[in-house]
Amino acid sequence: MAYLLLLMLPFSLVAQNRFYAAGQVGYRDASGKLLVEARYEAGSEFINGFAIVVRNGLKGYINSQGQEIIAPKYRDAFPFSNGTAIVQFGDLYGFIDIVGQWKVTPKYTQAFPFSEGLSRVKK
Repeated sequence: MAYLLLLMLPFSLVAQNRFYAAGQVGYRDASGKLLVEARYEAGSEFINGFAIVVRNGLKGYINSQGQEIIAPKYRDAFPFSNGTAIVQFGDLYGFIDIVGQWKVTPKYTQAFPFSEGLSRVKK
């Protein structure tokens, strides 16, 4: 088990840093190598291997390699927790997996961040 943990450490310690250029957000790795050109209106820090990015006022996700895995199409988006994220599509909230497939289609007027694997919702 200790060997597995050691093999996983380098991947989890790779840092991605936001930078700003001409009013846009991009990302570089810890060595300064460009991962994502500055092309987003806003972007979060990486949480659980993903960052939330904003383009044309809509939110989507990039992975730690800088690939846009879920194009910005949501009015609101929360960080992934155990492979699931809360997103607002139209006026309702639902839950997606890490490739953008619906786990629970939008049907809630409110959804709150996960705690201990659960999310509070309101219809």
